[in-house]
Amino acid sequence: EIESLIKNDKMLSTMPNVSLAILILYLKIKSKDSDFEKISKWNSYLNILPNKFHTPLYFSLDELKILQPTQSFCN
Repeated sequence: EIESLIKNDKMLSTMPNVSLAILILYLKIKSKDSDFEKISKWNSYLNILPNKFHTPLYFSLDELKILQPTQSFCN
């Protein structure tokens, strides 16, 4: 079901990083199912993935303004 979506979608088929992210989200949701949990070889990996990210990509504008005078900020 998810595999055919990724293969048939024009955007997803050309963006492997986005396809991987969608697949991981799908597996993470499916891992809540007890039957899936027993058969998935990825379940132990999925369980250790973080729920939140603390990287500049997800910073608010105010947080980015704090970084502006530092070497971490690039124009």
